Amino acid sequence: MRIGKYSTWMTSNRTCTALLMGIALLIAACAKTAPPEATAAAEQFIRAYFVEDNMAAAAKLASGAAKVKLDGLVQQIEAAGVKEPLKEKPHVKTTLIEPPSMSGDTIDYVYRIDSEMAGIQPITAKLRLTKEGSAWAVSEFSQTP
Repeated sequence: MRIGKYSTWMTSNRTCTALLMGIALLIAACAKTAPPEATAAAEQFIRAYFVEDNMAAAAKLASGAAKVKLDGLVQQIEAAGVKEPLKEKPHVKTTLIEPPSMSGDTIDYVYRIDSEMAGIQPITAKLRLTKEGSAWAVSEFSQTP
C-alpha cells in the first residue's frame, strides 16, 4: 500500500526508529547523576587521604565505620609521635575510573591512585558516601593492593 510517494512499511519503519530514539533519549535524560556535593566530598577525601597523607583531615570527612578506622589511624600516628606528614611526598594522580553508582542515599565511587615514585603499584580506592542530614560523608572505604 502506498501513501503519497512512500509505502506504509517505510512510514512505520521511520515511526519505529523515531520511537526508539525517543525512548533512548528519555532514558539518558532520566539517568541519575551524583550530586555535585557528594562528588566534592569524595574528591576532598581522596585528596586528604591519598595525596596529602592527612588522616585527620580525611577523618573529618568520614562517618560510621570509615570514621572509626581513620580515628584509630590518627591515634596510632599520634602515639608514635609523628606530628606532620612527610615534606617530600611523591606526586600522586587520582582518576575516577567508574561512573558513580547510586542507590538511595548512598553513592559508590571507584578511583585509581597512581604515584610517580618507582616501585609503587597503582591503588584502586573504593568509597561509599552516605548522606548524613544535608551533607555527604565517606561511610566506608577500601583500597587494593
